[in-house]
Amino acid sequence: MSRFIPSLRTARNLVIVSGLFGGLYFADKKLYASTFQRNARTLWTGLVVALDYKLNFAPGKADKINILHR
Repeated sequence: MSRFIPSLRTARNLVIVSGLFGGLYFADKKLYASTFQRNARTLWTGLVVALDYKLNFAPGKADKINILHR
């Protein structure tokens, strides 16, 4: 078995990426009132609703639309 030993370059890149995401998280949380987080949640909810309609609605089931809306 070989072990994965990260090189200095990999470790440096990990620190840079972590710092970048940490900085973006801090900026979003403190400066922009979690705008990115709220937009991502809204996008996710919209995708789930669209997928639900795509999978569960068919023109032949128009009489069951009220059940789908719930």
